[in-house]
Order: sequence, then structure tokens, then C-alpha cells
Amino acid sequence: MFFALWPDKALQNALYQLGSSLQPVCMGLPIRAEMIHLTLAFLGALPVDRLEALYATAARVHSPAFDLTIDQLSYWHQPRILWAGSQQPPADLTNLASRLHVALSEAGFTFDKSKPFSPHFSLRRKASCKTLIQFSMSFNMRVSEFVAVSSETTEKGANYRVMRRWPLY
Repeated sequence: MFFALWPDKALQNALYQLGSSLQPVCMGLPIRAEMIHLTLAFLGALPVDRLEALYATAARVHSPAFDLTIDQLSYWHQPRILWAGSQQPPADLTNLASRLHVALSEAGFTFDKSKPFSPHFSLRRKASCKTLIQFSMSFNMRVSEFVAVSSETTEKGANYRVMRRWPLY
């Protein structure tokens, strides 16, 4: 399970096309369009009997809606991820993640706190970008909700399913 910002299909497809266009430069494997998201908190495996408590915890998180500009491309050598993000993430985004993290902790849920929150949309995994990537366009996303997502691993890879949505005001 994880919480995320879930772009609409048009933005998912645009980000997928961007990632695909960089295959000659970065190699690796593309993230399927329908899987592109921005993770707010990763919980990992969670017993089914804890889902309602998790959903109730998320319902207590209140935050304003905001606009997110995606205007940066970058590459992490470890874990070999090509990603898109914002040069200036809005304060409302970091505040949303922080409020969610606090609510989860107070409710006794454990989640990955090993790295600081670094908002990004993964575009390619197992990438190997040899040159600096120039990004000459930008995308805008109106963030009006966050979602809880379940992940199921199959022989074809991971499949994500949005389980619940919470509006931002």
C-alpha cells in the first residue's frame, strides 16, 4: 500500500511519452503510463483488517488544492531511476506529505522514512543516463486529491489499483 498523487490519463501519457523519448539517452525500462504517480508515503504490506483504520487516518488529513509544475528531469544513479519533478515544489505539496506522515505515525502505521520526501514521477527504471538531460517543456497538474493505492506483484510486474480518494480543498 502507498499514498500518492495520481495524474489524469493525459498527464500520465505525456510523462510516459517523455520517458519513452529518452530511451536512446538513458536506456532502461519505461514505467507504464497507467502506473505513473507521485508517492506521498509508502507503507508496504498491510493486513486487510487494518485498511479501514488506514482510510480513516487519511480522511483526517486536510490540505488545500494546489498546482504542481513539472519542469525538471533528473536521474538517480542508485536506484537507476530517470524521473520528472518540480524545480520548486510547492509548499502545499510538502505540507500535504508532512500532514499525512504525522497522521500515519500518530495512528501507529509504519511507513518508509529512510529517505527525506523527494517528490518525483519515475519515468524509467534500470536506467543509465550518460549525458545531462535537457528539459525544455513543462507540464501542469492541478492537485485536487490524494489516493491510497494497492500494489500487486505478478509475473508481468506490478499492478496498481486506486483504492480510495480524498479531496483537497
